[in-house]
Amino acid sequence: MNRLHRPARIQLGRKKRKPNRFNMTLCLAALAQNYIVLVADTMISVDYFEYDAAISKVALLPSGAASLMAGDMSLHSELLNAIRFYVQPSEIEINAVPIDTLANRYNELVNEIYYEKESANLLHRQYGLTSETRLTAEIAPERAKEIAEKLNAIPPPRISTLLVGFDERNRPHIYKYDRGQLTHENLNNWATIGGGWELADHRLFELGHSSGATLSDALFHCYDAKRYSETTSGVGQTTRLFWMDETSFYAPHPLCDLEAIYQKTKEEQKGLVSRTKIEWYETLKRNKDI
Repeated sequence: MNRLHRPARIQLGRKKRKPNRFNMTLCLAALAQNYIVLVADTMISVDYFEYDAAISKVALLPSGAASLMAGDMSLHSELLNAIRFYVQPSEIEINAVPIDTLANRYNELVNEIYYEKESANLLHRQYGLTSETRLTAEIAPERAKEIAEKLNAIPPPRISTLLVGFDERNRPHIYKYDRGQLTHENLNNWATIGGGWELADHRLFELGHSSGATLSDALFHCYDAKRYSETTSGVGQTTRLFWMDETSFYAPHPLCDLEAIYQKTKEEQKGLVSRTKIEWYETLKRNKDI
């Protein structure tokens, strides 16, 4: 008997990323005219244990921006504190510091906080060098080359971040820090991070989301994409849904009303699928195909 082979899955539109067990969550930001819609779960993963926790993956930043976080929450905490310290008290006004400036500063802070710490740990652990002695120690050229190669091989931090906000002209923007790189995501209309990114991306493509969508449509698209991604291991069932414009940050109240509508629609879809299966069966039987 010939063995049937499962067909290869084709990923359209975006490059397939390798799975990362440290990003077992789902965060999503999408453009909708002059709004930005934000969705996140509350799943926390520790080693091989996963649980929904009362921890928000969405953090407000100075100057009316926001951050959505996946990965090492301790490093995220350090970066948030640093970016908040970076904005002077006199600048904590809406859009006083444009989102592109904050995003670039965030990228610099990753280098300052993560890579400097990892470099110091590597030098001390493998070569016995401290921050003082490494400046004065005499190192052979071969050893210096070896050290440089190991420093360059330090892996990127185990974090992914969406940075969202508005520029000087009050235009919305989405930036993504992932695997050591900062990218501008506006041409994609949305950005996703975490273990559920692929299913959420697929669902948003399927729904035809674009930056020209109304706020109501965008809220539905993002909520549906998050719920769709919950079949991925590590994506929590608790949902946080927000949106922001150039002046304010909003949350629907209460979210359970929207969930009730969503569940009603899903039940109707199940009924439609059941009726379609019956008609499918009757047609095949009538044509004597089965």
